[in-house]
Amino acid sequence: MPHKPQFSSPELKKTADALRKAFEEGRIGPRVEALVDAVHGPKWKERRTYNRLPFAEVLEHLRGYVEEHGHAAPPQKYRTDTGFALGQWVMNYRNGHNGVGEKRGDPAEERLLEALPGWSWGRSAKAAATADN
Repeated sequence: MPHKPQFSSPELKKTADALRKAFEEGRIGPRVEALVDAVHGPKWKERRTYNRLPFAEVLEHLRGYVEEHGHAAPPQKYRTDTGFALGQWVMNYRNGHNGVGEKRGDPAEERLLEALPGWSWGRSAKAAATADN
């Protein structure tokens, strides 16, 4: 099983995020990179994929989820068959819309999401599952 970096405290996560950003900006040399690789494995350099997919691809993943489950409220930990963190993406998108996190969408994207069965700007997956049964 590949080694997955575990950051057990907010301070360690903050440090890992700073290291990742410095690496992406080319501010970490090969010696420091090798040291962090030895401690956490090379995956520490990877960004979360739910932030990288174009909206159209995410929408297709979400439509697939709706076809299978009947609503657009995946649990936060839900991943597609390809490993895409759809539940995390939905939570982050909703939070951004509600002013809690980074604003991600535009009005056209929001209308597409609102057209999906079970989409809500504040509804949890548990609430959607309970309401649909």
